[in-house]
Amino acid sequence: MGKLEDVGGEGRNGNPGDVETLPTFAKAKADKACNVSTLVGFSDSLFNCSWSTEIFYRNLQKQFITGLMKSSTVSHQQRMFRFLILFLWLIALHSFIVGLFLILFPPGLLNRFGFEVTEKFFPTQAGVFHLVMAAIYIFAVRRIKRCVDLVQLSIFIKFLAAIFLFSYYFFIESIALVILSGAGDLLMGMILLILFIRSGLSQNNNAEGNSRAIHQ
Repeated sequence: MGKLEDVGGEGRNGNPGDVETLPTFAKAKADKACNVSTLVGFSDSLFNCSWSTEIFYRNLQKQFITGLMKSSTVSHQQRMFRFLILFLWLIALHSFIVGLFLILFPPGLLNRFGFEVTEKFFPTQAGVFHLVMAAIYIFAVRRIKRCVDLVQLSIFIKFLAAIFLFSYYFFIESIALVILSGAGDLLMGMILLILFIRSGLSQNNNAEGNSRAIHQ
């Protein structure tokens, strides 16, 4: 019985200490496997972290570029908007000066420009018409955001005046001042139209029109 107990207490090599060495070896092997899995998991998490960081910086770069493009677009529209206001003031001043000239100066002075004027009524009427147009341009400037239609009306007036003056020159009477006035009105109308489009007012007007149509 004593020998069997000694055999039971011996290990594979007949050493009594080998019985406790086997669990220790298994434990060390398990710890090594655990360390390897921990290292693999850490490397995976590190890779995922670096990949997430790269995605974050890419998105941040895209947002920065998009914001920069939007800010440049807004600043360009603001410049065009200021030019539009300034140009409307200049057109109003031009119409006001022409209106005063037609009202105050005698008809004989207009004859020097190629017109045959013998009475005062029609030049005065044309002068009053120019003063009314100057008032419309001023109203368009003062209410440029609340009433975009006045800006569109100003553009329409300039193109209509150009068509009338060119038609008068080519089909009725060829007067140099008429063709020059027509070219001036055409140029002012084109500049107004370009500034109106590039200032973004046309887009805002379309958006407001669509919202009104939806509410109705």
